[in-house]
Amino acid sequence: MNNYKNQTKLSRFIKNNMALLVIIFCIFAILGVVLVSYLVTDQPDVPVDNNPDVNRPDDNQNVNQNPDEDDNQANQTPEPEPIETFSYPLEFISVGMEHCDGQEIIFVYNSTLNTWRNHKGVDLIAQEGTKVSAMKSGTIVEVGNTYEMGWYVVIDHGDGVVATYASLGEPIVVEGQKVEKGQEIGEVSTSASYEFSQGAHLHLEIEQNGQHVNPIDFIENQPQ
Repeated sequence: MNNYKNQTKLSRFIKNNMALLVIIFCIFAILGVVLVSYLVTDQPDVPVDNNPDVNRPDDNQNVNQNPDEDDNQANQTPEPEPIETFSYPLEFISVGMEHCDGQEIIFVYNSTLNTWRNHKGVDLIAQEGTKVSAMKSGTIVEVGNTYEMGWYVVIDHGDGVVATYASLGEPIVVEGQKVEKGQEIGEVSTSASYEFSQGAHLHLEIEQNGQHVNPIDFIENQPQ
């Protein structure tokens, strides 16, 4: 009898609280799902190596252990090719008439003509017969003789530089001839009649890209 009454009460309780029981069941079910999801997602990620052939920093490779060596090689620049410099064409004693630059020196005094005039070159005083040589290798483009400049030799030294060596004795070179730096082309004399009173000397003119320049400065400023 008591068992029947208890079963009746239980059945009546379940029947009357069915909705509540369903809700409680659902809550526990949801909590279970959440707990399972948390336990699954809380595991640490393990990287998967899908490409084992890719090299990593810790692989055994022939790595340059001296990075400074690479930097030094990268910073090295090729050495420039040697530049042939100009030399003085003779051993001279002093400078006679200077070059007129058109600014500081506009005219120089010519004692032979007793006048102030323009002077495109420079006169290098030397003993008569002093050897005159090419300042740099080049090609003889003209050999001649005028009353004003006496015997003269014009050499194209390349790179837009043309030099005139005047007041020479009779030159020992000919037009079209190739000459080397230091090769003799003639001797100092008094053949330049317009500058006769200075005595034996070399009248030297230099044109660079068609413009007359001071031969002394040009030679002294060449790279060493």
